[in-house]
Amino acid sequence: MADALLGILSQNLITLAQNKFGLLYGVEEDIEKLSSTLSTIRDVVDDAEMKQGTDKAIGNWLRKLKDVAYEADDVLDEWLTEVRRADFELTTKLQVSASSSSSCFPSINKPAFGYKIAKRIKKTCAKFDQISRERSNFHLQGGVVERVGFLDPNRETSSVIVETNIYGRDEEKGKIVNMLISNMNSQNNVSVISICGIGGLGKTALAQLVYNNEMVSNHFGVRIWICVAEDFAVKRILKLILESLSDKAVDLEGLNPMQTRLRELLSGKRFLLVLDDVWNRDQDKWDKLKFSLACGSKGSSIMVTTRLHTTALIMSTLPVFLLTPLSENDCWSLFKGRVLGMGNDNSLTAKLEEMGRQIVKKCGGVPLAAKVLGALLCFKREVSEWLSIRDSDIWELQEEEGDYSIKKEVLIQLWMANGFVQCIGKKEFEEVGNQIFNDLLHGSFFQEVQKDDFGNIICCKMHDLMHDLACSLTATECCRVTKIDKMTSTIPKSFRHLSMKFSDPEPRSRAYYKSLCKSNKLLRTHLFVP
Repeated sequence: MADALLGILSQNLITLAQNKFGLLYGVEEDIEKLSSTLSTIRDVVDDAEMKQGTDKAIGNWLRKLKDVAYEADDVLDEWLTEVRRADFELTTKLQVSASSSSSCFPSINKPAFGYKIAKRIKKTCAKFDQISRERSNFHLQGGVVERVGFLDPNRETSSVIVETNIYGRDEEKGKIVNMLISNMNSQNNVSVISICGIGGLGKTALAQLVYNNEMVSNHFGVRIWICVAEDFAVKRILKLILESLSDKAVDLEGLNPMQTRLRELLSGKRFLLVLDDVWNRDQDKWDKLKFSLACGSKGSSIMVTTRLHTTALIMSTLPVFLLTPLSENDCWSLFKGRVLGMGNDNSLTAKLEEMGRQIVKKCGGVPLAAKVLGALLCFKREVSEWLSIRDSDIWELQEEEGDYSIKKEVLIQLWMANGFVQCIGKKEFEEVGNQIFNDLLHGSFFQEVQKDDFGNIICCKMHDLMHDLACSLTATECCRVTKIDKMTSTIPKSFRHLSMKFSDPEPRSRAYYKSLCKSNKLLRTHLFVP
């Protein structure tokens, strides 16, 4: 988000620089300096945003950067507005005048305004200079930070089933097993089925169940499990496949030798290859790997797990298998199993069970959430300890927003109003915004879309846990008010976006809203939630 703000600033500076008549005397040098400083800071922002989750100092630096960026954007926006007003006035005069003199150029004929803007520009430059100097404390990497090529050891998976009990997936397992073993008449030499869903739903666990199923084991002569993660390097994946097939390290480096060796090992064999946790959206990379694997016997299959619907569509030859949340009962069984595991008491008091079921309901059917919370409460038997989880503030966000539909058109308009949508070539803002929405939808960021009679998406929802993550990342910028509270009549200056949902009578809520806005005149978004 910081990079988006800096991008808007840079674009406004370019506009002002090109509009020579809009430059105020004495700030040309400051504008050039500010533009250079922004470029220097933007060079490391990508790396900073990746590291802020594990480094509080970098997170604080980014927050300070965004505050100054918002402040600078307000100054430039005010300046540009005045420049365009002056330009409009001149155009109007020229249209009604039969002649014009050589000195007819638009100008900002407001000395007080010019002095105020110049002073604010210099002050902004000084703040950015300070932030730029502070960046050296964090040893941030410049340029485009490569986000792939790193596999967190904690995320690496294998074919071994590590869960004693996997709840609520028997029906899904049966469907996928049947699809794999009844696929002998497929037109494709290698069929591909993708299991798709948001993080934490149990895609890997389901793939492990299918992989270790007795009918699958008997049907496929060769089974291979590869944890792909973000790094979809074709030669890396081929090397891992070869090492799995030969049970030893492979010293081949070239693509052709790897493909030749793979054909030798898989020729005439029906194989099942699992590619777990795939993020690739590059069709060319997938084609190169897929053609390398077109060497087994008929009925060979590839099973993919991914969070990205786009990835699933690119790779699949069979219908995409969309994994849905667990039922509340299955989620409760999983949660209870974690709570009562490791030799603990084999029962819960009626009060703890009641609170446990309330906690499970808040998990939204996500197995990972139920497992984590169950493990957290494993050795806790005090009512107060369970209450602290059940009544945590984060659940309030979920309960209030869980049934709120987001109108696609309004959402894109909000993006445009905040400058997050930039024109690409000849595309209109709305078209680019629509493309961004679809990318987020295919990445499982949105769900439960509703369409009109013509198949156009009109609204959607966010999964509860995805919503909570977004709230945590914007906690210092977005303020949500759901009730009139005389003790909270001001909004801190760091907040830039306000959303309100009142059940109080309109006159009372309107007066409260005015007092909130008066306390923070830097708010950019005022959103009334029905």
